[in-house]
Amino acid sequence: MPTERSEFQVGPTKRTYYTAEQKSAEFIFEEDVLQSVIVQTVADDEHGAYAAPDALVEGLSGTAARDEVLARFGTPVKSTAASDRFSVDGVFVRFGYVDDRVADVTLMRSAPGQ
Repeated sequence: MPTERSEFQVGPTKRTYYTAEQKSAEFIFEEDVLQSVIVQTVADDEHGAYAAPDALVEGLSGTAARDEVLARFGTPVKSTAASDRFSVDGVFVRFGYVDDRVADVTLMRSAPGQ
């Protein structure tokens, strides 16, 4: 999968982004350690959709309804109008929604603000 690489300094930390072709997935490294993976399950004006969104989360389609996500994962550790974040086996899983359906899935080693 062809990728585009970009690098930024965020304070004292070097952050590197690898963005997949059509921006369907993004891998974020801090100081050469993978921190986050963002996968688009639905195409939008800026991103293509990942080729196999239904294979991302066992038991959920790539465009599952928000209530299906909540039934699968329980109470989120953080919730906004457009996303839910869950703690799962020592990592964080965030679901972003458009019209109450999953549009992106993010895996994070640590969560902002926690």
